Amino acid sequence: MKKLKSFIYPFLASLIVLGCSSPQAKKKEAIKILENDLFANENKMIDRDKAGELVKVHVSFADEFPNDKDTPDYLFKAGDMSMNLNMPQNAIKVFDRILKDYPDFEKAPQCLFLKGYVYENEIGDLNAAKKIYE
Repeated sequence: MKKLKSFIYPFLASLIVLGCSSPQAKKKEAIKILENDLFANENKMIDRDKAGELVKVHVSFADEFPNDKDTPDYLFKAGDMSMNLNMPQNAIKVFDRILKDYPDFEKAPQCLFLKGYVYENEIGDLNAAKKIYE
């Protein structure tokens, strides 16, 4: 049943977005549906599989549409979710991408701090964390 649900949600999201006009709009609508589904019940534990899929969808959007105004925010969400899913290397990779490709993003300083936090608290590399913090 769980596998069926994990197939049905993306399938339904795909059907709903078929009415959108551009590929960007379709993908944004699919992201919105996945986010709403993941966070629908705030008293329930987050489904790690769905959260991992959402990380992939956020990064995929950034790969396809690097110049879209929402791309840095989607990447930030992917990095934040990667941290919370105990995927520290992925979180660092995403935060590095934001810092490199979107240095003027309003949350860039937060990305730098979170990168140091991941090194310190999730990887245990205090030297790398110290360099970032300084």
